[in-house]
Amino acid sequence: MSYIPQMKVFHDRLLESQYWSHDKIVAEQRAYLTQLLRHAKKAVPFYRARLDGVLSQSGEVDWARWEELPVLTRSEALAHNDALASTDLPAHQGATRQSFTSGSTGPALRVVDSQLSAMYLQAAVHRMQSWHRMDFARDLVLWFGEDSSVAPPPGGEHQGFWGPPWSARATGRRIVINRYAGTDDVLKLLLEPSVGYFSARPAAADAAAQEALRLGTKVALDGIFTFSTGVRQDEREDFRKAFGARAIVPYSAKEGHLVACQCPTGTHFHINEELVFVEIVDAQGHGCAPGEVGRVLVTPLYNYAMPFVRYELGDLAAFGPPCQCGRTLRVLDHIAGRVTHMFRLPGDRRVSMSLSPAVQEAFGARYWQIAQVEPLLIEVRYVPSRKDSGDERQVIDIIRQKTVPEMQVRFSRRVDLNRPDGRKFIEYAYEVGS
Repeated sequence: MSYIPQMKVFHDRLLESQYWSHDKIVAEQRAYLTQLLRHAKKAVPFYRARLDGVLSQSGEVDWARWEELPVLTRSEALAHNDALASTDLPAHQGATRQSFTSGSTGPALRVVDSQLSAMYLQAAVHRMQSWHRMDFARDLVLWFGEDSSVAPPPGGEHQGFWGPPWSARATGRRIVINRYAGTDDVLKLLLEPSVGYFSARPAAADAAAQEALRLGTKVALDGIFTFSTGVRQDEREDFRKAFGARAIVPYSAKEGHLVACQCPTGTHFHINEELVFVEIVDAQGHGCAPGEVGRVLVTPLYNYAMPFVRYELGDLAAFGPPCQCGRTLRVLDHIAGRVTHMFRLPGDRRVSMSLSPAVQEAFGARYWQIAQVEPLLIEVRYVPSRKDSGDERQVIDIIRQKTVPEMQVRFSRRVDLNRPDGRKFIEYAYEVGS
């Protein structure tokens, strides 16, 4: 069964719904959440008793009690993984496929998706591409894949087209080269005149950019389409210097699908409200006010194969003000980091450590990692951007303002920071006892 006509209909609707009023979006979300919860109650063993306080016997949701639903943690999803899978998937959901999270912050988690859910996700990807005015006639090089026999260097493998399948302009090829390729192989592909886009993890894309700068190789691209982790300011600058390209950044997770997409007017994100219900909550599980950093919870609306209801992604973020671009989709102003890496202070107080790019630049760090290694000791590991480092005192003062006055700070100058392939770079890391 081809889902392309249905995908196009949904995509076209997304181009309309991004301008809907907030009340209309909420009404739409609640309608789909109600259907999801009814299915979960009936066909997913994990939820048969879990939803009782919110979902009535007649199948109606008491929205005033929504926050009484327990937050689904990663440890629960791991322990009850089989029970999270649907035992009676509606036929319209199509076939299923399973994948596994990267395991960068713990054991890999199995996720089961339906074909319908994957189709809606792809439609949202194409909306994001239209936001950024991506040219579907240009080729895209994807540096990805762990199987050395698939898409091997030096030339990789052509794997169809990357643009919307209903568009006559979608003639740009998707050229995949696996991660056993070196930056030299990747740069040769990027030099082909037909190539306009490069997709890779930020650290890998940055390695290619730095190699191009070192060699003086002139590569002209329209955009760098990243995945897996966020993009730091120094990486964005490398992409601009090496390729003349902007970063196009999604916020996604296998459990939460395509949560949000970067707005073309800045570095903030618009939530894909039509695909996923997003909450930002405090330590007690109550909703945070705009600008208040809290834990990100997601409920994908269409995946009946393995519903994740109020699932905690493990990220910290804050809602931002309405965007001036005109889209009414809610804004994530910034994604501050991982919950598991909140710094812990005396009195069991926890803080999300975040220093501005301006402080990093003034100090002279190309990139850095700030780690709490002991209860009252923070280590600043950094790769310098110039021969002389900046004012350590300024960094120390800011860290103490954000933590406690007695916090000790030491600095460790590095040639590079260890970022193993396939694992997320944690800029602010909690390492006490590890």
